[in-house]
Amino acid sequence: FSALKDVGSVFRVKSYVLHLIIYLLTFTARDIVGAVYVYFVVYAMKSNSVQASNLLTFGSIIGIPCNFIWPRVMTKFGPSKMLRIMYSIMFGTVIAYGILYVSPLVGTGTAIIFLYLLQITWGISNSGTGYVPWTVFTFIPDVDELITTKRREGDFAGIMTFARKSTSAIAPFMTGIVLDWFNFDGNAKVQAPGALDGLMIWLIAGVGIFLLIAWITTYFFKLDKDNHAILIKEIERLKAGGSMGEVEPHTRAVCENLTGMKYERLWGHNKVL
Repeated sequence: FSALKDVGSVFRVKSYVLHLIIYLLTFTARDIVGAVYVYFVVYAMKSNSVQASNLLTFGSIIGIPCNFIWPRVMTKFGPSKMLRIMYSIMFGTVIAYGILYVSPLVGTGTAIIFLYLLQITWGISNSGTGYVPWTVFTFIPDVDELITTKRREGDFAGIMTFARKSTSAIAPFMTGIVLDWFNFDGNAKVQAPGALDGLMIWLIAGVGIFLLIAWITTYFFKLDKDNHAILIKEIERLKAGGSMGEVEPHTRAVCENLTGMKYERLWGHNKVL
């Protein structure tokens, strides 16, 4: 029972709940693209699976050097704004897939060139959205410490990993249902009328919906470098024996926003544990 209470208590931390929502929605949107991309290249673009594999590999390679610039980008913009930039690039890439699908370039070498160019934007946005959650995660236990006075990195990492593994099957599952509804057959040489339209609708609308909800959620997530510094300073002050009654107004507001609790209930003055 104690272990279950510990697990459940992590959802009392506002910043963690928002962080988890953003993380899972973002990765589910990415999973949708991953679930349909080969079908898109082979059937919608009238290419082949080898070309699709080459494109996926190219996109993955593009994302690797980006990891060297993300720390500077996130320092400049903060995690929430950086994610919104990545969402714009990611959804713009998906929209471009749709434009290619209705263009006269389908089945041509020019279309493949455009797909490689789009894998650059996809690789950048895919890398950026993968970098932010696990980097920001390192700040979460500090928010929890202000609430509970404890360090529980393991609990937060465990829930985050478990949640991701649990939701990783959602996108393929939903994709299967949607494509089946549009009579799409992954083993057929020629698709039924409307099947490819259904694939594109799901690719654009599915990714768009998940990214839109994540985008909106980022406006409520305020755990950035500056607010984290204020949080740490307050924790150190309290550890040194500082009085909770002497908290500065701005610090109080930041702490309440990050934790989701009234300041008077922080620093162990609660029943979270």
